Amino acid sequence: GDAVVPDSDAILRTFDDKYGTDFFPATPDIADLAERASCGVVAGAVLYYNWVFQPSYARTMRAAGLRALPAWICLFRGHIVDSWAADARKSFRAKARTQLGVELDDEATVRAALAAELGAMQACLADGADYLRGAARPSAADFSLYAMLERLVGDVGDVRLPCALPELVADTPDLARLWAWHATMRERHPIRFK
Repeated sequence: GDAVVPDSDAILRTFDDKYGTDFFPATPDIADLAERASCGVVAGAVLYYNWVFQPSYARTMRAAGLRALPAWICLFRGHIVDSWAADARKSFRAKARTQLGVELDDEATVRAALAAELGAMQACLADGADYLRGAARPSAADFSLYAMLERLVGDVGDVRLPCALPELVADTPDLARLWAWHATMRERHPIRFK
């Protein structure tokens, strides 16, 4: 029909209801894990590193805004983008603080919270498993976490949006299974908007 379904989890549930896709299998913790990935610490870190923390904001959302400006605007480009983004940055700062559960004044504290949460997510990957919780095919939890990691260390598929933390993979060798899982998701389930 003409219904607009704006939320990722709601979209996946709609597919389950209409097409029997089983993105939310009977395993109760899959829904909790999907919610945790899309609304918890990892999601808060995505907001923080894309909108709040100045060095990564400049690399991601500001750079995307500059790229979107018409070429004839040749003066004050950065100021224009920053002015457009000011309200969003303020809103996302408050949301990131809530989702992360830490104060945002110290990037090292945010990075530690993110690393701990990514470690917990990695613990949901059995050795040799292709998907979270050892599932035979990807679930809503896989797609939720994959989308968040794309904003941190990927390029969001054909959008080619610069990632916020390109160094994170190299800085966290203890998360090798998680990064291997992310690479598998990118290969098997590339994000396509176009």
